[in-house]
Amino acid sequence: MAFTEPMTDTEEQDLELYILSASQFTPAELTEASEHYKNPKIMIALAQKPDCPMEALEILYQHTIKKEEAGPSEKVTAQQLYFTVAKNSNASPDLLMKMLRSGSPAQRAAALRSEKLPLKQKMDYLEKGCTLTDDYEMAAVARDADTPVEVLECLSSKPGASVGLSINPHTPTSMLEQMSQSPDWRIANDGKIGLTQRKRQGK
Repeated sequence: MAFTEPMTDTEEQDLELYILSASQFTPAELTEASEHYKNPKIMIALAQKPDCPMEALEILYQHTIKKEEAGPSEKVTAQQLYFTVAKNSNASPDLLMKMLRSGSPAQRAAALRSEKLPLKQKMDYLEKGCTLTDDYEMAAVARDADTPVEVLECLSSKPGASVGLSINPHTPTSMLEQMSQSPDWRIANDGKIGLTQRKRQGK
């Protein structure tokens, strides 16, 4: 797995497909590749490997921090990378807690999506959901099935949270009805979508 960066589009595509399709790499190979490559598509492909070791995920996480710090143009890329790292079952609770306690909304939102995040710390974080101001982070909290109803209630007036509320199975139907009447078209639209989904499910 050796290409010099920056890669051509063809090299990038070939390497990405090779990483995703190859059945097996050793932990040492995945760790070495994680140290070597800074290309976002390659980093995501590595983090998606079920056998990507904890050490390699930590390296990919550190590389992502540098990308996020590079400026607003890297924001969406960093969100995708954090999410992919956190979603890997080999991500350690220590790494997830580091993400949850960081000053980055993208890191905190990504940690929230992992099933390995310690429950007590997760609930402590969710209970503070009413104080959030970042749309991406609000959406993550709003969609989480463990978020307390009182937090969902205060998020229901925030456009950034409305998509998450519309797909959260624990959002009360009465809240979706209230959202559907909102003067903000984004909230109203997502409230209506949520209600339509409930009707289809017979709830």
